[in-house]
Amino acid sequence: MSRVVALTWADVDQVRWGEVAAFKVSKADLASAGLTFDVVDFDGLEVEIAAFQIESGEVAMIGSGHNSPDLLSLAVAADAEAAPEEFMVALGVEFEWSEWQPLR
Repeated sequence: MSRVVALTWADVDQVRWGEVAAFKVSKADLASAGLTFDVVDFDGLEVEIAAFQIESGEVAMIGSGHNSPDLLSLAVAADAEAAPEEFMVALGVEFEWSEWQPLR
């Protein structure tokens, strides 16, 4: 069960992003968890993202370009103390780490 609050791009447009990690996860599962994907211009790239907040109040966004529909990148706010995996667990969906490692 999802323990997150869906946010819009307008809610997180000015957030400074920190750690980024990649996960294999279904967008349909994320939609079932309450997330809504929007197509946005992120640093000159058109990407599909969904933003959300976990119970601690920390925010993240997850999304992908059109070339990798099941390999999604999760970016957490720079001031977040929760690890990327904790954000994924809060969503209550099945996921696995990709071959990429989280970056700090």
